[in-house]
Amino acid sequence: MQAVVNAVNIVLSIFILIGAGVYLTWRNRLNDQNASLISHLVVRVALPGTIISNLFGSFTSESMRECLKGLMAPILSVLIVMAIGLVLANVLKLPKNRHGVFACMFGFSNTVFIGVPVSTALFGDSVLPYTLMYYFGNTVIFWTIGIMLLRRDGGVKSGGDFKALPGYLKDKVTALIKKQPAPVHPGAGAALSMISKAVPLPIVVFVISMILVLMDVKLPTFVMSAAKYIGNMVTPLSLFFIGIVIMRMIRQKNFRWEKGYIYIIIARFVVCPFLMFVLARAFGLPELMTNVMIVQAGMPVMSQTPIVAGNMGSDEEYAAGSVAVTTLLSLIAIPVYMMIL
Repeated sequence: MQAVVNAVNIVLSIFILIGAGVYLTWRNRLNDQNASLISHLVVRVALPGTIISNLFGSFTSESMRECLKGLMAPILSVLIVMAIGLVLANVLKLPKNRHGVFACMFGFSNTVFIGVPVSTALFGDSVLPYTLMYYFGNTVIFWTIGIMLLRRDGGVKSGGDFKALPGYLKDKVTALIKKQPAPVHPGAGAALSMISKAVPLPIVVFVISMILVLMDVKLPTFVMSAAKYIGNMVTPLSLFFIGIVIMRMIRQKNFRWEKGYIYIIIARFVVCPFLMFVLARAFGLPELMTNVMIVQAGMPVMSQTPIVAGNMGSDEEYAAGSVAVTTLLSLIAIPVYMMIL
């Protein structure tokens, strides 16, 4: 009974913060420009602060080595579900410009803006490294395989010339030494951009912090305190961001039901968590890590999907609708996860 009460309290607090974001957006106190700023603050400022605070504050070199065992399970989970999505897109005979985006909606979770605050609310701040394990696999696959599928949807050829990177970097270093103008190579520049997105700042901070923890490096107290203060912004800002997104979709009337949405809902809230549970058991992951990754696997569709789909020529409205539907339904799924786990 107490677990149910705790779940209800947590969900109600999440509702209040999301509702505040919806209300402020409705009153035009928040808008798309604010959403961009909030997104930037969460991903590039608050989340790195939380990573530093939790990894150095909660882990030793021994416990970090144990944590690393959980990396392969989420990567395999995302890849398997994406493959199922591609097969199902063909079975349902969806339009060609929806095959890749359908697979992406099947496979990728909203791990930052909903996954992080939900996991910390349910299990405490100490589980952030487990959340980041899922985030790592989710993000890297999205900006590599996922982006390739979205490009295929829109008939866009790869803009990145990875073979040109060594020569481009060599020419750039030479130009810096000789104080000459930097070389221009759009293909190599696009490849570097893709790599930077596949390895975003939180992942870089996570990997560096993880290495330092494994080396038993300790940070000064004032650095840890600053990181904790900054990291405390993650949950409220993330939930405000979701409120802005929901209100924007209400205004744009992006809630139209489309073919395939029911399968995306089943995939996000049933198939993905169940597959994550099976893989976690197969890899022998600890119970707490397993529970955190199950919750991460059961989050709504990744919020970046509509934006990237639009840039690649895929069906962005189809993606936006699924983000809206699954985000709203996640508010029902979260207490269910808590009661089950």
